[in-house]
Amino acid sequence: RNFRSIVAASRVSRTMATVQRIVSAKCKVGDDVRKIDTPTLLVEMKALEANLAKMAQTLQPFPHLKLRPHAKAHKTAFLTELQLQSGAMGICCQKLDEVEAIAAAPSIRDVLLTNEVVGTAKLNRLFAMLKVHPNLQLSVLVDDVDNLKDLETLCQKHDQKLGIFIEVNVGQNRCGVEAGGPILISLAKQASASDYLIFKGLQCYQGALQHVRDYKDKTAAVTEVVRLSTVSKLAVEAAGVDCPIITGCGTGTYMIEASLGVHTECQPGSYVFMDVDYGKNYDEQGQPFSAFNSSLFVLTTVMSHATKGRLVVDAGMKAVSLDSGPPRVAVWTLDNHCRILPEHEAVYVCGGDEHGILEVVPDSALRECKVGDTVLLIPGHCDPTTNLYDFMVFYRDMTVEHVEAINGRGPGY
Repeated sequence: RNFRSIVAASRVSRTMATVQRIVSAKCKVGDDVRKIDTPTLLVEMKALEANLAKMAQTLQPFPHLKLRPHAKAHKTAFLTELQLQSGAMGICCQKLDEVEAIAAAPSIRDVLLTNEVVGTAKLNRLFAMLKVHPNLQLSVLVDDVDNLKDLETLCQKHDQKLGIFIEVNVGQNRCGVEAGGPILISLAKQASASDYLIFKGLQCYQGALQHVRDYKDKTAAVTEVVRLSTVSKLAVEAAGVDCPIITGCGTGTYMIEASLGVHTECQPGSYVFMDVDYGKNYDEQGQPFSAFNSSLFVLTTVMSHATKGRLVVDAGMKAVSLDSGPPRVAVWTLDNHCRILPEHEAVYVCGGDEHGILEVVPDSALRECKVGDTVLLIPGHCDPTTNLYDFMVFYRDMTVEHVEAINGRGPGY
């Protein structure tokens, strides 16, 4: 009875949350995007579509590497469906809230939760969710023998199959077992011998390398990731366990891992939106990383222009994440586009929770802004910025095309 009540409560709360978030948007399809209430999270559809197509194009020379993009960047069923329609074979999520959110995507079947699911509350939610979505092929990460036993016990109790990836520490020193070590072998044997667990392979991801600026330094570090991944795969296979999948690779490194030929899945997330911090990386030619376009913006309103060299907008720390540095500023153009200003022309300074300060040079396009005008901010870090909002507004040619609830947002449940 308790299990059924968890399932019912999950359905009701998810539906109510979606309705509440969409209603709170205060805008509708067809509205002029420049006139909606602020601060609001915007996604420019043409840039988004270009990014989806570019990812598929860059992977064409590497048929061994399948695309499993990470939904933690957007946390929505709508974008999940666009990714699946653009060549993704499955999706990654980082928390249960995100899995529950993207499960509404019509084409979703294969989901990898790239995290360990630990504790009674989360384990109960996991199996309640599988009851609600019986066609979902879900896999989780493990790096602990007791956690694996808990998962197997619950699978048996609920007569449920569950995919298992063992997380390997390939240099980030966060979660993960020692590469090629005895715990890895023990977990692989236990998972592969189970009637309810499906051992699928290894999670070999090094998130800290996504923002290594110098391309040569990054290549050397990724080469070490691939070496540790290879050591782990060979150790598992030497123990008599098939290890078909090596998954990992982010937006900042996937092309290097693709060329090295060991990973079989990549998990880029930020490529759909991009952010300021990725723009600080350098590519193989020593140029700023520009493979993908900025499609994510925070629309904000000028609320004060009392001093010529300073504008105050209504987007502070509650509206844009500052963990990876300040956002870049963009303005609307007369031909109905947005133009990203040079960094020196307008500098965002945190003005507190609800205020952002734009320090502008004398010849800046912003000098002529009036109180009530809207400008755009490109977040320094897209993932946590998305997590601040209840909804995002997708627009094309200055017109609202779709409003989507960000049902997967939250602190990490």
